[in-house]
Amino acid sequence: MSGRQFTTRIRRARTALAAERERTAAERDAFETFERRVGTLSPQRPGRSGGPGTLARSLSAESDRSTSMLDRVREAYRETILALDHYEEEYGESVIENLTAEFGAELGGAVAGSGGEPRSWP
Repeated sequence: MSGRQFTTRIRRARTALAAERERTAAERDAFETFERRVGTLSPQRPGRSGGPGTLARSLSAESDRSTSMLDRVREAYRETILALDHYEEEYGESVIENLTAEFGAELGGAVAGSGGEPRSWP
């Protein structure tokens, strides 16, 4: 490999690294914004049983308040994570797949509900 080829490869690697750092920083910022927005919501108090899945069951309850809260969580996710310029190119997955990857099957499924694609969200 010549010195010129080596220099070209190093330059390409640095460019790729800079792009990845930029995307990672954008995702971090989006998740921090999402966390702040969701943190302002007041979920319904779960029943006495507690334990794993309590929050997911609370979020999936079929009350107007819960539906409204789910809509607000979905809206926050759509306006932060799904709004990333590179979301489609980088992930190319459905919203429910992304929510499940980020938050686990139970919570991701509860938030996505039957509206797993962004076009059906508020």
